[in-house]
Amino acid sequence: MTAAIRWFLVGVPLLVACAETQRSEPAKPVPETAVKSDPKPEAKPEGETKTLLVAPGDLSIDGDAVVYAPDSNVKKAKYEYYRFDKAAFQAKVGTPTSPIKLTVVISSTKDETYQPSDPNVQAPAAGFQRRVHTCTIVGVER
Repeated sequence: MTAAIRWFLVGVPLLVACAETQRSEPAKPVPETAVKSDPKPEAKPEGETKTLLVAPGDLSIDGDAVVYAPDSNVKKAKYEYYRFDKAAFQAKVGTPTSPIKLTVVISSTKDETYQPSDPNVQAPAAGFQRRVHTCTIVGVER
C-alpha cells in the first residue's frame, strides 16, 4: 500500500472525527432582562473636531467674525480659513499675544472661488480656491 492511500484510509476518517467533535450547539439567546443598557454618552457638538495652532499674525476680523488663515503668507492656489463668532472668540480666547492651541468643532464647510478684480495681479487661471470652515471653540490651551 502506498503512503497516499494509507493516509487517505487512516487520515481522512481521523480528520472527520475531529471535525465532528469540534461542532458546538448553537448559542442560546440572552433574555432581554439580562441585557443592561449603557448610559447615554455626553452631548458633544456636531461635526469634526480639530486642533489648531493659532499664531496671532494669522488672525483677522471680518465683520462679526474672527478669521484664522493658516499659510496666508504663502502663495498657493488653495487656502483654508477657519471662521469663529467674534463675541465667542473674545470670551474664550481674548486677544492672543503668543501662539495658542485651539480645539474646535467644525460645524460647516463651504468651498469658494475668488478671482481678483485686477487682471494684472498674479492668480491661477481658475482663481483662488478657498475652503471656509465655520467653527466653535471647545478648548483653549495657552
